[in-house]
Amino acid sequence: MTLFRGKRALVTGGARGIGLAVAGELARLGAHVTLADNGCDVSGGEPDESVARSAAAALSANGDRVDADPRDICTYGRDMIAEHAPDLLIGCAGISGYGALGRVEPSFALVSAHLAMAVAAQGQMRPGSRILLTVDPVMFVGAARRAMDAAISGALVGFIRCAGLELRKRQIVLCGVAPTARTRLTESLTIFQGAAADSLTAAHAAAMYRFLAHTDEAIHGQVYGIAGDRAYRIAVTESDGAFAEDTSPFSDEMLAREWNHIER
Repeated sequence: MTLFRGKRALVTGGARGIGLAVAGELARLGAHVTLADNGCDVSGGEPDESVARSAAAALSANGDRVDADPRDICTYGRDMIAEHAPDLLIGCAGISGYGALGRVEPSFALVSAHLAMAVAAQGQMRPGSRILLTVDPVMFVGAARRAMDAAISGALVGFIRCAGLELRKRQIVLCGVAPTARTRLTESLTIFQGAAADSLTAAHAAAMYRFLAHTDEAIHGQVYGIAGDRAYRIAVTESDGAFAEDTSPFSDEMLAREWNHIER
């Protein structure tokens, strides 16, 4: 199939998990894909160049155009954008921190690298290009002991919402994907305990990235969730709210009386 023929795709974290599933889909549909993955362990250490090279070789064996860039995106992200000049920038790289305070710096560095790559890419990408960044669903649903993960992901969501609208003027799409999928980074989370092995897979998540990489729908600055066989848009909304009786500040009594309207 040739849906992405003539397109160059740079997929961070592309050698494993969701990134590999996305890369495989884009390559199968004709894109020239680069797997940007330094092969680190789940905590961000012990890089291994062979991880990306082996994954690229395996995908290339099918006749698809796939190569590897095993450099660390936190250090070389902007250089990688300049060298590969992607039409599709897909950010799937991640590390496992689970919100521990000692893991804030590596997680923040990784998200910052994706932001820097997105900023660099929009200056070089042609109209019609796409930037899809992965956000942690915990930012929307909350979870104990993952406050720092949520804070970092929240910053990324804010960037997507605002920059996505700005890039619309240049006909470049920027949006986010919040996947719920079992990978080496998430398999120990409670949500996956007892779930069927063929549910909530990386392949399920890859379907959303594939669609967003080519759809004509108005998706600028939006964030979409994908969890197995359920796909949805994620949005921060306001309730209908309540109004004070006059222009004076609310009293406690007025707020208590109107609380159901505020909550709804």
